Amino acid sequence: MSGFSALQRKVSSRVLSAADLDSDEKVTLFDTKFSLYCQLARMVMHENEIKFESHYVDLPNGEQLNPWFARINPKMIIPSVEIGDGEVINDSRIIMKHFDDKCPANQEKRVEEIMDICYSCDLGWFSTVAMKKHIWLWKMIQESGIMEKTVKKTILKLIDENPDLRDVYLEKLATSEKDVSAAHNLTRREPVQKCLNDLAEVLKSRKPQEWASGPVFTRADASIAIYVRWVKWQLAWDSSLLDLPPSLEKFYEEVKERPSFVKTLDVDIGKVGWVLLGWPAASRPEGPCCGCLQCFGWNQLQPLLKMKQFY
Repeated sequence: MSGFSALQRKVSSRVLSAADLDSDEKVTLFDTKFSLYCQLARMVMHENEIKFESHYVDLPNGEQLNPWFARINPKMIIPSVEIGDGEVINDSRIIMKHFDDKCPANQEKRVEEIMDICYSCDLGWFSTVAMKKHIWLWKMIQESGIMEKTVKKTILKLIDENPDLRDVYLEKLATSEKDVSAAHNLTRREPVQKCLNDLAEVLKSRKPQEWASGPVFTRADASIAIYVRWVKWQLAWDSSLLDLPPSLEKFYEEVKERPSFVKTLDVDIGKVGWVLLGWPAASRPEGPCCGCLQCFGWNQLQPLLKMKQFY
């Protein structure tokens, strides 16, 4: 049995609406403010009036690697949701489907088709493309291999301290090395552009006075809006990176005043940490980065950059 399957907690098979949840049943979203995938989960939960508490996971400082979180989500990524006394839902797409109680059965097929498009590219990692292209220090750190060494050293230390989690940490080490390597790849633009073009095609068949998925606003519509916002964020670095179809821009303008969208972005979790990375002042967020292992490596290295063994 793999480390992941051995530690996997009870995963919900229910679709949980606000009415289904007991009034005293606590719902916790393991969360961070600027993660694309946390924003997706957060917006659908707000849209469906799910009462939940955000538990900030300090990814830039590696909290997602801590044993307590490895036992909640063996993949050590966010978001995750814990319900009541330990029922756990992992993966943003699964979380959104569980809580999308307003989605009518006759829209479900269309919704899943749109979700397939949204998850056809790794949009969350695309931010590293722009950063590598325009920030000399970020490029230097990536190409030096420093971050890979730091992440590996941290995980190996955790294996020594937590032998019962050895398999889980070894799997995490293998996947993190692939992620860091992929983040160096500037060819990530093509699948992202195809995703945007395919979503624009979806909007061409949109009926008047309806959303992309049909008459009722669903997780598919929330995903399109959050994706467009993320792309606009990356275009603040470099407007030549992607072409944002006008129909997606128009759809975003329709959604951005929606209460669930406003609540999704109006959260106070995390710490300021952008200035040293040179984020363009006009669009610099007031909060932490998305919190991937890239950011963890960077954060750990700030006091270590002068140490010879890291070069």
